[in-house]
Amino acid sequence: MLYRAGDTYHGMFCLQNFITGGLANADSTPVATACRNGTDDARFSLAVTFADSGRYRISGVVPTGYVAGDIVQVSVLASVAGVVAKAVVDQFQIIAVNLNDAAAAGLTDVVAVKGKTDNLPADPATVTAQSEILTQLQAIANPDSPGVMLASTEYDAIADAVLQRDVGNVEATAPQHSLCFVVLAMSESNTTTHANKLTVFRSDGTTEFAQKVLTSDAAAIPITGVS
Repeated sequence: MLYRAGDTYHGMFCLQNFITGGLANADSTPVATACRNGTDDARFSLAVTFADSGRYRISGVVPTGYVAGDIVQVSVLASVAGVVAKAVVDQFQIIAVNLNDAAAAGLTDVVAVKGKTDNLPADPATVTAQSEILTQLQAIANPDSPGVMLASTEYDAIADAVLQRDVGNVEATAPQHSLCFVVLAMSESNTTTHANKLTVFRSDGTTEFAQKVLTSDAAAIPITGVS
């Protein structure tokens, strides 16, 4: 049998006359004890009641704090015809708490988690969910889409961040045909390190980023300025 913290435990046992072997009632109400993971637990109060000739019921509420995997054993101390005996009459395991019962069990952390998971789709992997995600991504890619939630100031902030981003953050992995090359070619390059080549360096000015072969024409009109 499996129980959770807060569940009501129900058990049953029978007594025999230790001499005749027949069913017999106890001299007084038997005492049941719960043992959690090898240690008696007085918090787990068990009540014993008479059912019928030689048969008794046990009941009690599994205390808060019991966690999945706990093993509980129930033993009974009884006296029949003056002979006192003790035996283990039941054993069960605690399972994870039901989220719907978490509040009643006083598990506030579990209740908080449940509040978050209640808002998740029933099956995030369904085609419908994937379609919704794709629609949102397409909306973001299209500034004219009514699905975009960004304000104009937020677009401006993104543009500003792109302009301020230092190429030093990406130059180690950026390909040659990228904006990173353009920025570095304008600020960190020369035509003297390698003959007939434009050598582009990383932002440290010494590590080579790329080389481009130069073609010259002595008859060409030189550019002397830009205005």
